[in-house]
Amino acid sequence: MPNGGQAILIGNLIEQSPNSQNGGIVTLGLENQSHPEQQIILAHNTFVNNRFDGRFVQVSNATTLVKMVNNVFLGPGTLMQGTTASLDTSHNIRLTNIAAGLLTDPANFDYRPLPNSPCIDAGVDPGAFNGIPLTALYAYLHPRSHTARWYTGAAPDAGAYEHLTVPYRLVDQERPDLGLSVFPNPVSGSRMLHIQTIQPLTSQHHAFLVDAMGRLVQTMELSKGERAFQLWLGDLSPGNYVLWVLGPGMNKLQPLIVH
Repeated sequence: MPNGGQAILIGNLIEQSPNSQNGGIVTLGLENQSHPEQQIILAHNTFVNNRFDGRFVQVSNATTLVKMVNNVFLGPGTLMQGTTASLDTSHNIRLTNIAAGLLTDPANFDYRPLPNSPCIDAGVDPGAFNGIPLTALYAYLHPRSHTARWYTGAAPDAGAYEHLTVPYRLVDQERPDLGLSVFPNPVSGSRMLHIQTIQPLTSQHHAFLVDAMGRLVQTMELSKGERAFQLWLGDLSPGNYVLWVLGPGMNKLQPLIVH
């Protein structure tokens, strides 16, 4: 992210190959700081460095916040380079020896923890940042798939994966779409937006409203057991927006027009 900004990375597997020319795995604002905010938040990610050295997180000295919670950093290199006005770290695991993570099959990109992995129950409730929950709702499955992430044990596992006693499910094995509907669209008059699903939600979901510039302007929790919700848009300026509804089994983007 050469120009910086506000970056939030949740639930990713990010791996650097042994032949990478640039040793920085995640970098923020190293070319210029053209955005008003210079902040990076990392939660429930697994970072793997297969290069002989490198830097897991590298930020410009203009960075105002680096927050890292429940991440796993595997392989050689420097954990963080650069200075920040505020550094917030909690429940991260740093292992220079990848094998010490006791993961399923790192050589074939399977970083799920084994029963005796130090990642198990090593996390904490990551909370939220600016109203955005930092809990990972999905996990990457190699080579090009993902699964809903659900949690077991006394605490969340650190990293991008949870240790499970049942197999991880591919996308086509997950429960069917909940049938999201959003109306009216365009929104005018009373400025009340209705969000409905066919079946009541089996877990808590979240709705995020983003404007045409990519700025988060409104959030809403969609409670477990409910299927009808209302979002008041009366304070919004007319224009184009995107409603993002996110939760286990659902990841929907709905363009909206507000008159």
